Amino acid sequence: MSRGTSTETRFHETQRLRPPRFRWLIAFPPALITALAIAQRLLGHPLGPHSLSDGEYASLGLLLWFVYVWLTRVELVTDVDTASVSIRMRGLFRHHRIPLQKVKAASIVNFDADRYGGYGMRNVPGGLAYLAQAGRGARLELDGGAFVVIGSVRPEELLKALKID
Repeated sequence: MSRGTSTETRFHETQRLRPPRFRWLIAFPPALITALAIAQRLLGHPLGPHSLSDGEYASLGLLLWFVYVWLTRVELVTDVDTASVSIRMRGLFRHHRIPLQKVKAASIVNFDADRYGGYGMRNVPGGLAYLAQAGRGARLELDGGAFVVIGSVRPEELLKALKID
């Protein structure tokens, strides 16, 4: 259900921002800082002439691990009800609602997230792209020539829920 309305939900999908196989890329910076902090502590002296203190390494490591956990919990949530399409990046506080009467056409698309600048919400020439795990999704053509690409592991169901004539 949409917040504050009594419209019927036709489609709901939740996806993690990135596939699990890429989590090691996000974990690399905090793991590196943690390793440097441990190495410096075990050696008992700074690692270089301008090295951080043990406390600074520990603080930076904790901050980066916090960011890592936060980023691995971000989700793309897509809902379609009788009045609109709602696209949220849960964890990044982004929400976009498109009234169905503004959607002129919809089609299934295959895409490479790198072409759009990576995963997440991306401004692209002429529109927006919301990309999570899938390499497929729906492209919605809107009034005024703009478009929105919504990544989905179930794009056929998403299009069916839109009921575009």
